Amino acid sequence: MVKYKQTAAPRYLRSWMASAACAFMFNEWVRPVRLRAGGLGHEAARLHALRKQGLRVPRLVLQTPDFLVMEYCGEDLAQRIKRSQGAERAALLGRVVDELAEFHRAGHWHGGAQLRNLTWHQGQIYRIDFEETAGLSISLELAQAYDILLAFHSLIDYLDGDIALGVALLDRYFQRAPSAKADSALRRLERKVGWWTKLEPLLGGSIRKHKDIRRAFILTRVLQRR
Repeated sequence: MVKYKQTAAPRYLRSWMASAACAFMFNEWVRPVRLRAGGLGHEAARLHALRKQGLRVPRLVLQTPDFLVMEYCGEDLAQRIKRSQGAERAALLGRVVDELAEFHRAGHWHGGAQLRNLTWHQGQIYRIDFEETAGLSISLELAQAYDILLAFHSLIDYLDGDIALGVALLDRYFQRAPSAKADSALRRLERKVGWWTKLEPLLGGSIRKHKDIRRAFILTRVLQRR
């Protein structure tokens, strides 16, 4: 795998978005500059540190000022889940939740916990993409709560409309990695945004057309029914 250096503009915009998200979701204001995505050096350092602790992340093969070369660590897990059905899909989603709980229980945060940043290699889940710096500026519990939101927002498409499965998966996470502060942060977020599910009948077909809106509604219902 090869990762190239990003331009400054996307990192600047993302830092402002991350700052707004922290303020809205967790009532914690962090200056945008402290949330700016790190460069290749930052990601390389995180990869080295996580591998040293035995975490399943790519081995860094080559580091230059303009790109990183990392070992191959399997296929895109999201594509594997997409090809699966029924019990096999539910089992894979369970593995995603279990692995995130294990990662958090060991005292870590990802910053990019979406399915697109997970791979499947020899029956194990690997994590990639560690350019985010949010966990250096907010508490570990809130960084982990943000990971949970990213992970669940990305797996919504594979629930096949089964809200009960989403609730079961979220409960499964907290059974394996109890965190009162992360749980409180998610419940506080639900109280802030729960009202928008009342708009669903008014939006009608537009929900089906816009993936992010549909995901937000389903994720909110999962949070409400926990």
